[in-house]
Amino acid sequence: MERLLTPREASRILGVDPKTLIRWEGEGRLMSLRTLGGHRRYPRTLVEQLAVPVPPLEEVVSTLRQVHGRALEIGAREEAATIARLMAVLDAEG
Repeated sequence: MERLLTPREASRILGVDPKTLIRWEGEGRLMSLRTLGGHRRYPRTLVEQLAVPVPPLEEVVSTLRQVHGRALEIGAREEAATIARLMAVLDAEG
């Protein structure tokens, strides 16, 4: 059976305030279960998935540029166009 974490335990693992967990639930990023008393509990595997570090945006963009260049080299035009659109969105977001 999966271990369930209290909001305090989950927030410590993720390095966020427990209120952030509630916001993430509303955004669909995290799911909680409720005890019979109505208290939130978080599945450990879901919390651990969120705890995986996200690479810096510069690293993501650099990788996308490499993949875009390779797609152009091999003639994968639709894929290259999709990657170019994604890079444009990232550039627009700053």
